[in-house]
Amino acid sequence: MTLLLTRSFGALGLFGIAALTTGCDTDAEKALRCADVCTKVEECGSLNPPTPEIPGVGSGESGSAGLDCGANCIQPDASFYGYADCQLDCLEAESCGTMQDCWDATTDVFAQYCSGDAPAVGSDSDTPDNGTATGSSGADEAVDNPAVEEAVDGSDFVVNTGDSPPSLEGLFNVSGEIYESSNARPVGSRIQTELCFHNPQNSGSDISIDYCEYGVPGVVSAPITGSGNDFTMYFVYPGQATILFSGTMADDGTTVSGAEALVVYTYTIDTWEQSSTDWSFVEACDGGECTP
Repeated sequence: MTLLLTRSFGALGLFGIAALTTGCDTDAEKALRCADVCTKVEECGSLNPPTPEIPGVGSGESGSAGLDCGANCIQPDASFYGYADCQLDCLEAESCGTMQDCWDATTDVFAQYCSGDAPAVGSDSDTPDNGTATGSSGADEAVDNPAVEEAVDGSDFVVNTGDSPPSLEGLFNVSGEIYESSNARPVGSRIQTELCFHNPQNSGSDISIDYCEYGVPGVVSAPITGSGNDFTMYFVYPGQATILFSGTMADDGTTVSGAEALVVYTYTIDTWEQSSTDWSFVEACDGGECTP
């Protein structure tokens, strides 16, 4: 985040394009496997392979499912693009009608090939009084995903559950860098953005706050959980990623300490990155700051 052809070729054509795209030595067996899988993807005609595209994280698309598959499957970090070995098993075995589920960690098809055994997020915490697992029904939905569960379990990220999070309002400058990564962007990659939080809502079981990113049109709502001064927010990019932000808000309402971010790529498994971030309060905001 700043905080995010035609069907006239065969397997060898896909392999050639992919090899040119990567510009590096490629294991021949993996290359041939990718060529077969990506030819099948192209021939199915209705598939939409993932591209790691959330604000500040974009791989771009060619407009052709087969070419996108061919370019990304053969990458050294293929898991980041949705081509982990278990997903290749899935794409090879499934029919056109179910292959898309090989890129959705919440589906039964995905679980057959890429199952995980991480505990549910919040399962070891005291149950909030509002009947949710985390403190907000929206947060429950965000973390009820094997990709998120595996990332939280595999990292040291702390999810602050509870139904009484602190008030987090205003425009914050957020900067930091990734210090731990699993099949995702490299350690040392920078995070830099400005986020505006406003209009907190609490309907009992659904606790959220509106947010937007400076210079990016549109205001969306994010679940927020926590208690006392500790909070966790959940940014969901459907079909792409879920980003969890945790931190501690000082009593002055403008100072955030111990802030961490966990970016989980939800079209695959065991693909996430954790970063430490510094938050500095800029000014009060109402979302207008996010319009270019």
